[in-house]
Amino acid sequence: MAGAAIENRIYSRLANSTEITGITSNIYWGYLPETFSYPAVVISRISGVREHCMGSDPDLTHSRFQVTAWADEPEDVTTLATAIKATLDRWSSSTDFPYVLESLRDNEVPAYEETDAGAYRTCGVHIDYIVHHRESTA
Repeated sequence: MAGAAIENRIYSRLANSTEITGITSNIYWGYLPETFSYPAVVISRISGVREHCMGSDPDLTHSRFQVTAWADEPEDVTTLATAIKATLDRWSSSTDFPYVLESLRDNEVPAYEETDAGAYRTCGVHIDYIVHHRESTA
């Protein structure tokens, strides 16, 4: 998959965060599997916009990721979302490729799920990030 390196960086950052792994080790790409347990984190790459200049391309990409915290109870969602924000907000790294210039939280939206009784409760939070990164070492 083109651009898979940045996906690996985001996944590794979340999976190696002691704040997150102290809550859950259930981190998935794209969607929750049919069988899973709460709490869980789902990561999706929404887009990858590349910079273009006259006569050359500066090799900068602005990727939008959505990281969703899921849990049984609203308090647990809040705790997991706080750990995600502590891990990804303003993150930058030039120690591994691709270089992450900065990860910026762009939006946050609650997710709702209907209960058996027909009521709605908050059980998730979608957190959007714009990750500015370089696609190559050049």
